[in-house]
Amino acid sequence: RDVVVKVQRPGAKELVLQDLATLHTFAKLVGDDISWDIDLVMREVIARVKDEFDFEAEARSQDAVAEMFDRPPPHMRAGLWNRLKAGFYKPPVLVPRSVPGLVAPTVLVMRKCPGTTLTQAAAGLKGVRSHGRAQRLASQRLLEDLSEAFARMILEHPGYCHGDPHPGNILIAPSVKRGIDVSLVDWGQISKVEPTMRYDLANLIVTMTEPTELGGDLTRTSLPPSPAKPSELRSLGRVEDADNDLFKVLPMFPLPEISWGLLPWAERPPVSLSAHQCRVAEAMEQLGMVFDTRKEDQGKGKGKGKGADVEVASASAEGGESQYQAATNAVTPVNAVSSASPFVLKPWIDEESKKAAAATALATHFFNTKPLSEPWADHPLSEQHPLRTLRVDVFPKDLILVVRAVQIIKAISEEAGVEEWDLAARWRPHALAALQQRQ
Repeated sequence: RDVVVKVQRPGAKELVLQDLATLHTFAKLVGDDISWDIDLVMREVIARVKDEFDFEAEARSQDAVAEMFDRPPPHMRAGLWNRLKAGFYKPPVLVPRSVPGLVAPTVLVMRKCPGTTLTQAAAGLKGVRSHGRAQRLASQRLLEDLSEAFARMILEHPGYCHGDPHPGNILIAPSVKRGIDVSLVDWGQISKVEPTMRYDLANLIVTMTEPTELGGDLTRTSLPPSPAKPSELRSLGRVEDADNDLFKVLPMFPLPEISWGLLPWAERPPVSLSAHQCRVAEAMEQLGMVFDTRKEDQGKGKGKGKGADVEVASASAEGGESQYQAATNAVTPVNAVSSASPFVLKPWIDEESKKAAAATALATHFFNTKPLSEPWADHPLSEQHPLRTLRVDVFPKDLILVVRAVQIIKAISEEAGVEEWDLAARWRPHALAALQQRQ
């Protein structure tokens, strides 16, 4: 059988760590300008890149994911009809298994997956005016397979998420039954999503995708004729049940389809609030995020804020690792991945409505592939990006590579011409199954 042999070049680890230390230093200089904890992001990326040099760990990760993909997902195992469909189940992507006995810290022998890289396939199509129905169907299949694969990797045991699914690591091959077969290779960068984080992310996905009377775009804000006060909203009863009655107080109208950035003299419309947006914002904080504008409220409760305690990462005694630690003096937030807040937070229903709307937009930006709607902008350096309204001071480090994977899938959907691919909607059945398993 055909195999692939992966060999680590001598000195590669030290050289890469030195380059990353330089990049980390630069990132610290620009961190305050992008409303994002770039230092935390760089530390997590560096940690995962260091893992890439352990080929034995890489073999264990890809073998575990390949074994998981051999079984149908949990929501296909319940009910007679689902069990019948499960008999025809095919893994969403192929994962190369390691060859037993041929794995070492710097050498990895694995089975070869068929196909060509997505990068090469896209290059071969350049200059072709119309690729026809076959290519559109192939693009749809590719996105469906990647969406299901990452839903299962993130929301099922053992929680190993591929952290680098760029087009060079995605192989596609013609298939008579499915149109194309998709393979995912290079499992060096892996994010381990722990069970508690997995359930909290499932809760966020379910909350984001639940049906509401707002309908349509979760991130779209509204222009109310007469904004209601928080006290009026509270008088409607529990926030969880307020969606239906909310429309009696706040009639909602969609924003006009214009770009406010083209009208610098125009005042942006006020942002209205819905109970659904409040639930999404609460789910974001349950996930472990700390928003800058709410830190004072968090500090008034008992205990310390998430990310307040830090520990200095211990320096290695050799080579590039010691050089890296000396250059960066890295610190790691101890509580950054805690999923349950130890303080009494100000209810989102009492917050400025634009903050809750920004938290909802950030949920879409981080964990979905749909573009943001007015008045928000997708580009992270834009003044209309939601991070400019609601800065994220602490982000769960377990999910940094998950967000990276989401952004890559979004870029693939845009390049393939598939407009507004709704990744969260395709993750919903897997998220519901994860929550049911917890119960």
